[in-house]
Amino acid sequence: MVLYNEEDGLVFRTSEHVPEVLKQILLERGWNEYDETQDAASWNLWWKTQRFRKSEHEEVAPWQRLNHFPRTDAITRKDSLVRNLRRMRCVHGVHNFSFHPPAYILPNEYTKFVSDYGKEAQKQGKKNLYWICKPVDLSRGRGIFVFHDLKSLTYDCSVIVQRYITNPLLISGYKFDLRIYVCVPSFQPLTIYMYQEGIVRFGTDKFDLNQLSNIFSHLTNTSINKYGPSYSTDKER
Repeated sequence: MVLYNEEDGLVFRTSEHVPEVLKQILLERGWNEYDETQDAASWNLWWKTQRFRKSEHEEVAPWQRLNHFPRTDAITRKDSLVRNLRRMRCVHGVHNFSFHPPAYILPNEYTKFVSDYGKEAQKQGKKNLYWICKPVDLSRGRGIFVFHDLKSLTYDCSVIVQRYITNPLLISGYKFDLRIYVCVPSFQPLTIYMYQEGIVRFGTDKFDLNQLSNIFSHLTNTSINKYGPSYSTDKER
């Protein structure tokens, strides 16, 4: 086996579908692109758009890095995130983990959801109850919908249901979210670098609880709102 030779410079390896801009940045910074004819251990960074196999993690040498940590779906899958938030609340107390709304993982927790739904309806009145349903492992807002009546809850895959925030912070009447980018080079010790700039994503129709089916009013995903009829119209200052 040929070990990494530092004199050859840093070498990056990529999989299919990796953005060309990533390759350009690495090349501009003096990195060399991995050639499949080279020794399998001669690369320093392997960048994939999909997850790595367990065996690939186990075979990494000390001078090599992968762009994915194993088991990160513990926070990237919505159902796993709900379970871990519950665990953290038990460990660190409700007062430290009161920032997320009640959530139910369906179909396993359907009975509990219906029970709590009935209690909340009696306590607050059915008119004040709003819920949001999200597939656990989809992205870009796919399959998400807001509902008011339990009869409107239909799903054909594993989902989570959460209390919908009916008084969100708005800008000129529009929902928005903040996307902040971080780099985590290590989990132990936990090391996080936060990029100083981020982006704001907006709904393209004004927030309106009377139009629950209007995804352009209630979702801020760019991949959805770019198809909205109001996407190109000028908005209030």
